[in-house]
Amino acid sequence: LAEPEIKAGVIWAGAVYSYDDFVRYGITDVSFVPRNNETILSQQVSVRETYNWPDLTHPYWEAISLTANLHRLQRPLQLHHAQDDNVVSIGYALDLAQVLREQAKLYAFYSYEGGGHNITSPYFETAMARTIEFFRQNL
Repeated sequence: LAEPEIKAGVIWAGAVYSYDDFVRYGITDVSFVPRNNETILSQQVSVRETYNWPDLTHPYWEAISLTANLHRLQRPLQLHHAQDDNVVSIGYALDLAQVLREQAKLYAFYSYEGGGHNITSPYFETAMARTIEFFRQNL
């Protein structure tokens, strides 16, 4: 949102809309195993101890919130999400697309019947072709 050198963005299966969405949809990723679990957990604890749970009345959370800063988005955005994603609910992408539409932002949203969180074949090929074409047109 804030880096002028970024000419376009593509988000695949992203939990990207709002903190309210995070509470509503959550994230269910049992596949992620960090190399240094203690470091990541201590960083998460540190952020929550310092800034508590996401709250847009706190300057830290407002500064990193997509929804509080969407007015800064001046570049095209493309969203891809599988309907059967069992890690990140497609609700995140649907909600973001609605707000992008309401704010007249330049975006494209593609939903896939299958493919799961990683948008696997046969949906991967279509998503990747759309992504490549999008970057060709916008970079």
